[in-house]
Amino acid sequence: MGQIEKPSLNLYAALGVREDAPMGEICRAYQQYAPLCHPVATYYDPNVMPIKGLTQQQYWLLINEACEVLTNAEWRARYNIGSLKQHYPAYEFSGECLDIYHKFIVYPRTLVVLPSDGNNQQPKMVTMEPKLLVSSIVYFLDLELEEMFAGTFKTIQYARMLNVQGRAQTIVQTLDVTIAPYMRDGGRFTMKGYGHEIDQIRGDFVLVLRQIPHPVYSTAGDDIICNATVPLSTALFGGHLRIETIDSKHLLINIEPPFPTAHPLVRRFDGEGLKTLTGRGALIVNIYLTLPCVPLHMRSEAERIIRAMEQFMVIAIVSNPRRTMQTPRTIRFAHVCFLNLIVRGAPPTSSLPSSYGFTTCSSIVQTLAHRTTTTTKMIVKTAGVRLIATNAQTGPAIRLSNATSNSPSSRTSSSGSVRKQWCVVISDPNQKRLHLGSVRQDLESTFPHTQQHRKMSTSGAAKQGLVAVEEARRFMVDCLVKSKTPLAHAKQQADLLLEADYRGHFSHGMNRLEMYINDLHKNSCNGEAIPTVLNETAATAWVDGNNGLGAVVGNFCMDLAIRKAKEVGVGWVCAKRSNHYGIAGWYTLRAMNAGCIGMSMTNTSPLASPTRSKEAALGTNPISVGAPGKDGDGFVLDMATTAVAVGKIEMQRRKNEPIPVGWAQGPDGHPTTDANVAFDTACLMPLGGTELTSGYKGYGLGAMVEVFCGILAGSNYATNIRKWTHAGADSEADLGQCFVAINPACFAPGFEGRLSDLNSILRNMPMTDPNHPVLVAGDPERLHMAKVDKEDAVNDHCIVQIRKTCFTMKLLTYNFLTSKCIRGVKVGYPLKLNIVEKKEVNADFNSEFITRMLPRLEWSAICAAAANVGSEIPSTMPTDIQNDMETLQKLHHILLEVDVVEGTLECPETGRIFPINKGVPNMLLNEDEV
Repeated sequence: MGQIEKPSLNLYAALGVREDAPMGEICRAYQQYAPLCHPVATYYDPNVMPIKGLTQQQYWLLINEACEVLTNAEWRARYNIGSLKQHYPAYEFSGECLDIYHKFIVYPRTLVVLPSDGNNQQPKMVTMEPKLLVSSIVYFLDLELEEMFAGTFKTIQYARMLNVQGRAQTIVQTLDVTIAPYMRDGGRFTMKGYGHEIDQIRGDFVLVLRQIPHPVYSTAGDDIICNATVPLSTALFGGHLRIETIDSKHLLINIEPPFPTAHPLVRRFDGEGLKTLTGRGALIVNIYLTLPCVPLHMRSEAERIIRAMEQFMVIAIVSNPRRTMQTPRTIRFAHVCFLNLIVRGAPPTSSLPSSYGFTTCSSIVQTLAHRTTTTTKMIVKTAGVRLIATNAQTGPAIRLSNATSNSPSSRTSSSGSVRKQWCVVISDPNQKRLHLGSVRQDLESTFPHTQQHRKMSTSGAAKQGLVAVEEARRFMVDCLVKSKTPLAHAKQQADLLLEADYRGHFSHGMNRLEMYINDLHKNSCNGEAIPTVLNETAATAWVDGNNGLGAVVGNFCMDLAIRKAKEVGVGWVCAKRSNHYGIAGWYTLRAMNAGCIGMSMTNTSPLASPTRSKEAALGTNPISVGAPGKDGDGFVLDMATTAVAVGKIEMQRRKNEPIPVGWAQGPDGHPTTDANVAFDTACLMPLGGTELTSGYKGYGLGAMVEVFCGILAGSNYATNIRKWTHAGADSEADLGQCFVAINPACFAPGFEGRLSDLNSILRNMPMTDPNHPVLVAGDPERLHMAKVDKEDAVNDHCIVQIRKTCFTMKLLTYNFLTSKCIRGVKVGYPLKLNIVEKKEVNADFNSEFITRMLPRLEWSAICAAAANVGSEIPSTMPTDIQNDMETLQKLHHILLEVDVVEGTLECPETGRIFPINKGVPNMLLNEDEV
């Protein structure tokens, strides 16, 4: 071995580190370069080492000497001052090369990584888990997004070193790998013993999936993200955008003005993302606005048009003129959010009198754009339109009233704050007055309004008596999040309730929201709880729901059962300490979407009487079985073991209609048709009705569910389960639930086709009534879902539940407005009314306000408010005010039309301040003292 020059023997240079490098950097440098010059390494390249020109053996000796010396503090100090003799190349230090190598290399995380193309390129170093040895091989496999989505099959070849009769030998290894559709970027396959063999230690082969960047799509978990653009004309006037999905389908997105400019317009399409074990993720489309380049010859004309549009676009909020008293004890509140008043052809700003308190129309536009954010309300009076914009965070209130208003331009309140008032006149040179009839007709055509009590209309797309699907979901999520429920859990529960309404099971949809909310408020249910597995085998699991939301526990258990079914053919999971889990079919559908047969069942609060008993001992104990067929067909049985679910009796009770014989029994133990008696008695009859009509069979099914759920799961059962009412419960439910998934591939082939054939046989049987075809389990739901898909809305039967939920949850995020109608608008330009969002909320004014809140609000403050709005009210509160509907109506109007000073209502006698939340005293929203 030849003599090496002095600079080449520098130990710091051998590791490629500075002389002041910390210990960690020295160790990492050794871990990086030592595997490259190891005696059995077949990829040694002297040009990639810190010191060039050394042979593999020379560098192997040098780098181990450097590691041993520089990782010993005493030796390093002596080396730095030149008092430590270098023994290279004889290498006479105390350590052995392989001892040092095993100490720093064999068991740390740094691994040799081969390039994916198999060429003799420089190996890379990758940090992996400590269990992997340096002899392991990490192979990156690059895949297109389409391959990740659909799954693929790959044959790969790589070089590996084996110890053959004491000598290192390189061989070419070939492996066939199947990439499943649910594998993701960064996913890994580990094949034990398929790596290098070094020092009689055979490493593993680790295959790492790497997604090639796609020119159109990106991914985030199970979701696919697509960025698209629309031109300015589409953003201003509306239009359509066509998007192609990853599986070559086309989606048509409707673009309606106004288009956001501060952030992209986001549209989410569930079920169009990457494939998962239980379905598919979502396609998220981010739509951006692209501004055109204005040609020079069009610049002056374009500037004139755009500046005119900017100057006379006013955003205002008006009230619904059709709010009326519906029943003696219930008052309907309605509101309209963000109604655009686009004034066309307005006069120049110089024609507006300076006495109105402003100099340019643009100042009004800026003020309105700043003020009409989240706490703006509109009060309509006979003299015209008066807008009171209140926002405690941005300063004093601002009033805009018509020219005939007698209010001064500004005044100082009793609290010393100044409220500015501006007047706006919209004149029309062609007509002197917009009469009530035309305004009312325009508003009524814009606001579809139902005459039925307790209805909610959301968004212009929803028809009369319907609720837009996304609006229903948003409302439920907001309610649950306000109840200390994480957003992810709230979405699961909301999706469950929405699916029930979507499938036509109204008794278990939003109708149940109030009961969930009350449980969360009383802490009898923990919205933050996460289920845990108590005991598990290959095919079974016992889960503790930890008193979490039923949807969260149920989804967790069914997903676990599906995974077990995929692995061993069947998965059976029982859960204790759960809560009401909605429709049982939600979970079997989850299994069907994964290609499995699903079963789910739960016990419930005692509502059903055993045959020959007049008291309830079992719950409705529903059972659901779902099996997938071909082309979207399937069998979905979802039934209670009682003659009917209690929610259906509740629906009949609300509609004041009788129930059929055999649904429930009265307190005497005999069947009743009175919905009120049946609801109060809470004693349903088992499936089949009386003993004469085989009710004992339904009784047996209910007891069977109790065995699987209450007894097997170790939860409460029968009469040990608490009663569950709309007011919630004070104790934990501790319900038991059972979830089963079966993989049909483990049994006779062709399951889906044979099931669809069975359904066809049943559906094509001779009919007793040509107008009523034969159905199979799941057909009624499919028909209802098709109707909902066509209308993009769900039935709003359940909106009566919003009443208490809104008050309890402080979710009055929209304004309560007056009941007065628009009598007319002063002369003005024709107005184009574009509704964006409309809602109606029912509030039980008597029970929610009179009995609990009004005694806390001083009557003198109401009298002072009445004087300010020109209303008359008794000087003292009537003793029988709960039955005095005239006074109640006046009181309602006063509270909504009261003058707002800094967002408060002030009592002139005591000086007490009552905070106002969008026109409603806070006592309406919170029982606590203000």
